[in-house]
Amino acid sequence: MKKTIVKTLNLKEVKPYWRNPRNNVDAVAKVKESIEKFGYNQYISVDKSNVIITGHTRYEALTELGYQEIQVIEVDLTPQEAKQYRIIDNKVGEIAKWTDDLILELKEIEDIDFMKGFFDNDISNIINQSIGQEGLLDITNNDIEKTQDNLEKNFSRLSDEYKNSFKDITCPECGYEFQVK
Repeated sequence: MKKTIVKTLNLKEVKPYWRNPRNNVDAVAKVKESIEKFGYNQYISVDKSNVIITGHTRYEALTELGYQEIQVIEVDLTPQEAKQYRIIDNKVGEIAKWTDDLILELKEIEDIDFMKGFFDNDISNIINQSIGQEGLLDITNNDIEKTQDNLEKNFSRLSDEYKNSFKDITCPECGYEFQVK
């Protein structure tokens, strides 16, 4: 397992990777908004020389916001691993897809105007997709069934893990058999 540590650095000590494979200029303003509203919660990862592995957009946003010191995660990767991780970290976001739960989540957000700036499409179209009362009932029933199935599977798995965590022991002196965790 790779060793990681959280450390505090002056922002001037953090060095952008000279060949960052992502053009993040258009995203900086949105990341600034997010940091201003929610705080700096997803740390930049750096190598032992404080070169950014992931978090170039956050770095630019923090710089523009005037941060002096930040916490970073120092990751123990070889230069080759850092190159791979730098690309993979960005690529997996492109692979992930939104589920129907996005509509439900967005409908429950009170400050929807703040969210509008984070979507390329008109967020109103997403929110107003025709779920309708019957469709909403179906989604709710499906969610309940999925949740129930997941709970049953997790309970069964945890129950099996608990049962399997006991070991049968036989006393070599008297032959008495018992179980210990």
